[in-house]
Amino acid sequence: MSIRFVCFIILINLIPHANAEPNWQPHTLTGPNGEQVPAELGYIETPQIRGKADSGTLELGFVRLKSQAQNPGNPIVYLAGGPGGSATWTASHQRHPMFVALTEFADVIIFDQRGTGLSRNGLEDCRYDPKIPLTQAITLEGYINAMSDAARYCRKQWSQTGVDLNAYNTMESVHDLEALRVALGAEQIDLWGISYGTHLAFAMNKTYPQSVGKMILASSEGLDHTIKSPANVDAVLARVATAFKAHPASAQYPELVPMMQGIHEKYAAEPATIKVPTRDGATVELAVSKANIQLMTAGALLRDPSSIANLPGFYGLLAMGDFSLIGPHFLGMRMEMFTLNPMSVAMDAASGVSQERWQQVQGEAERSVLWRSSNLPFPDISAALGVKDLGDDFRSLNKNATPTLFFAGTLDGRTPLEGQRDVANYFSNKSFVTIENGGHNLYMSSPKVLATMQQFLRGETLAEEITIELPIPEFR
Repeated sequence: MSIRFVCFIILINLIPHANAEPNWQPHTLTGPNGEQVPAELGYIETPQIRGKADSGTLELGFVRLKSQAQNPGNPIVYLAGGPGGSATWTASHQRHPMFVALTEFADVIIFDQRGTGLSRNGLEDCRYDPKIPLTQAITLEGYINAMSDAARYCRKQWSQTGVDLNAYNTMESVHDLEALRVALGAEQIDLWGISYGTHLAFAMNKTYPQSVGKMILASSEGLDHTIKSPANVDAVLARVATAFKAHPASAQYPELVPMMQGIHEKYAAEPATIKVPTRDGATVELAVSKANIQLMTAGALLRDPSSIANLPGFYGLLAMGDFSLIGPHFLGMRMEMFTLNPMSVAMDAASGVSQERWQQVQGEAERSVLWRSSNLPFPDISAALGVKDLGDDFRSLNKNATPTLFFAGTLDGRTPLEGQRDVANYFSNKSFVTIENGGHNLYMSSPKVLATMQQFLRGETLAEEITIELPIPEFR
């Protein structure tokens, strides 16, 4: 018996035996302005952990928008980012019109991945109290240690309620997608995703290439790109600084990046203790250190044009020691810092990082403006979570010819442009759309995005390189 045949038998046994047709229920998808679209609600049941006896099952939910086409194409399955984002939530908010528009081509399947939305299956977030006084300044190393303690505490709490974190990894979700395809009765599905959703799409395309028709991917995260390159984040900061120079306010801060570095060193040497009003009318004291500033910049500001617009003003206020506007944001970040979502942390821990990339990241971090803030608390807390690493075979990408449409923003600090290009180089049949001054959440950034998607789904020939120009952020 050949090794290939044995692997095939093992793979077949991993696929859950889903019903040929979900038990559809009438449903209404409501948009952000109250608009209502007729839809169908469906569920499939899958093993919680494939290959593990008596692991139990999960119920995965999704919404189907029926196609308007006479001869619809492959079902288009939407994969939300995060990890931890809900597809059904997304379809009811800003991107709602895009979901409806794509029914011109095929059924649109709004799929909540395991642990999210309709497929949450009772998962609860865990809040940990690190017993660190608000007035105690933290370092990034201290933050990592406290988050590792939080991971150990939350792992124990989840285990006591029957949650096995090893049920939440990208390969389990890949097999969920294949089960969904079988349940839909589709020969192939087209994948439409953003951020972590593209990570899942790459893994699906690699594992079940015959099951995937086309892919539309924005803000791509490769299989070995869960941990981002600090040098690539610096490149985004450099582009932000260049864009800022075209704005009148740049006269106040002509050298944005050196200014940021100076502020970091100032608060490293002497953290500030600030007074922040609370909602109940009281006042609390809070220490603000270099670590707080770097985490705030990486996590909240360096994402989309709307948040990037605040970056120069944020550092300008820090330079003046004025916390009247930004103090509440530091307090909010501190209060939520040690709340963990089980699906989110388990997924990132399982995807992990190759030793080669980890060495690269560590070397770059020492010279980077934000150190490793864009990745924290990963990969540092992975061991404390006790999640099995999916391994380097999972993290490798293969050359392939799947028709793929990429969208990448030049000001995306979450999945920097350079990393997205690295991934796109594995695809021989692609169009790569660069959105100048675009950020991470870019599907609704320009009408040209949807128009390009529609051209792609119609089968029109697109240039290998396309550029969409957006105005520079409205810096404040």
